[in-house]
Amino acid sequence: MNSRGADHNRSGAYEADLSGDLDRLAGGRGHVAAAVETENRAAVMDSLILCKFLRGVFSEPFDEWATLLSAVTGWDTSGAELRQTARRIVLAKRVFNLREGWRPQDDWLPDRLLSEPLPVASGRVATLTPERLRDMIDGYYAARGLDSEGRPDQASLADLRLA
Repeated sequence: MNSRGADHNRSGAYEADLSGDLDRLAGGRGHVAAAVETENRAAVMDSLILCKFLRGVFSEPFDEWATLLSAVTGWDTSGAELRQTARRIVLAKRVFNLREGWRPQDDWLPDRLLSEPLPVASGRVATLTPERLRDMIDGYYAARGLDSEGRPDQASLADLRLA
């Protein structure tokens, strides 16, 4: 869902798969929430020029990053403000892509990934159906304040000062 396609440096959605908190073969709304959260964190880390190897170092990342930013710049900022900034960064990238010709089908996976089950070492089989993918995309759109076509409404744009 990321602005430049699948990229482990723009989202750490795989962190949910490795955490043991979610069934990595099940997918679903828990994975959507994890993808949105890690995409937000990556946006702020990139903006602060923090190495991604620090992902697991912070216990309350946005609050701790606000403290770092304040110490370095003297700006009075908060974790909540950085969360809002993250949302704005992600949405700004989407708005840019829309302007440059992005289409809803660009948020889709190749047919092969939706039609060929993948046996894994545990004996389970990883399968992603088009219906499950559509549900996760719809969940992502909802979490980001996008319409069913992946486009932001005017209220979201105004809220994030992008309109």
